[in-house]
Amino acid sequence: MKQLDHPNIVKLHGFIRTMNNTYIITEFCGGGDLRDYMKKHKRMNEKEALRIMSEIVAGVNELAKHDIIHRDLKPANILVQDGVFKLTDFGFAKKVDDYEEQMMVSLVGTPLYMSPQILKRQ
Repeated sequence: MKQLDHPNIVKLHGFIRTMNNTYIITEFCGGGDLRDYMKKHKRMNEKEALRIMSEIVAGVNELAKHDIIHRDLKPANILVQDGVFKLTDFGFAKKVDDYEEQMMVSLVGTPLYMSPQILKRQ
């Protein structure tokens, strides 16, 4: 993750390990998450929705360039900083070599946000 440098992905600066804990040091995003944003802006116009979606897709596209799949993309894992939407929480992320073989073999993530195809296979 430290290699990723994209405006729509929260930057990982490093981590510190102690005897009992690992502390992950990331870019500060003080604007809350997409879930909070949607609650605050009950309705948004099409232009705003398209801007948000394009930023999310740009982040996902950058991950794909590095052969990384997020596997837990949901509003709570999209942070806002200065009006820019950024992907975060890569706890379930995976680097893949063969998308066809690896895409649909594991059940990870948040069930409410999983595709029906994944849920049906289990």
